[in-house]
Amino acid sequence: MKLFKKRNSDIAIIKIDNITKEAKEMGWTDKELYRSESKFRFPFGEEWGLVCYMDQGDKIENVQKYWITIRSKTGSITKFYKKKYSLGKELTQDSD
Repeated sequence: MKLFKKRNSDIAIIKIDNITKEAKEMGWTDKELYRSESKFRFPFGEEWGLVCYMDQGDKIENVQKYWITIRSKTGSITKFYKKKYSLGKELTQDSD
C-alpha cells in the first residue's frame, strides 16, 4: 500500500518537541504528535500527527487530555483532538 508523506518544517517539529513531555503525561502518543505519513493525502484521514497541522507563526496554546489548542498567527483557534474522541464520542470517556 502506498503511503503519502508530508515534510514538516523544523520549526513545527521544535514546537511539538516543546510540549511533548506535557502531552505524554496526559496520554498523547508519539504517533498522535509526530506522524507524518498516511494512506490518504494530507489533510484527509485520521493518521496525520499534530506536527502536520502546524504552520509558520502558529502557537500551541493549550495541551489537554483530549485536545491540543493551536492559535494561528491571525488569531484563529483550532483544536486538534485525540483520534478516538474526534468522531463525536463522549469527551469524558476514560476507557479505550
